[in-house]
Amino acid sequence: MGGRGASSGDLNDGIGREIVSTKDKDIWSYRHNPNNEQFVDNINTTIKEMQENYNGLMSVINDIYMANIKNGDTVIAFWDSGKGELGINTRYGDIKKMAASYDKCVKKGYHPGRGNKTAEQAVVAHELGHSLTSVVQQKLGSKDFDDVSKKIVKEAQNILNKGLKRKKYPGTMKIAKNISGYATSSNAECIAEATADVYCNGSKAKTESKAVVQALHNFCK
Repeated sequence: MGGRGASSGDLNDGIGREIVSTKDKDIWSYRHNPNNEQFVDNINTTIKEMQENYNGLMSVINDIYMANIKNGDTVIAFWDSGKGELGINTRYGDIKKMAASYDKCVKKGYHPGRGNKTAEQAVVAHELGHSLTSVVQQKLGSKDFDDVSKKIVKEAQNILNKGLKRKKYPGTMKIAKNISGYATSSNAECIAEATADVYCNGSKAKTESKAVVQALHNFCK
């Protein structure tokens, strides 16, 4: 997980440490246990709703599954851009465990609030923010995920400049800091956190989150 950053300047590249994991069960197999039905349905609802709002989302997703993560007990989920896979840590594979972990981070300012959404919806929306960055990467024909992430956040800065009628918004780090602590980790995490904020909070999301999501939409057209 990323740390907090300064209030000015630009964000770093990178998406965090490499996750070492193995596939546990695909999402539908996991749903076969009655205790997991609502958990999985919440995940599928999020994917369906975001698919309807973002062009090309499903073109980059090859698999969604529950994962055993070997090198990060605190990692709730991950996006593997190279394989197009979204993995959810089985350790947090029920509504109560996911909510306890996510809400603890929200209280610390590490993640945006989840509004009236469930924690698993917030987490999946975050990971789909990474997926959408892969969509933009595909559209731009780029091999560099980090470079594409930087372009998206810079476009958000341009949007904020116009909306705030300022000569210059004070750096992309400032954008991220106003979204969440984790958003300051990198351009990629800023995009993912903004996506989760807007999905969960709608019109009540941070102005900066709305700008990042607008930038995503602009690139996804």
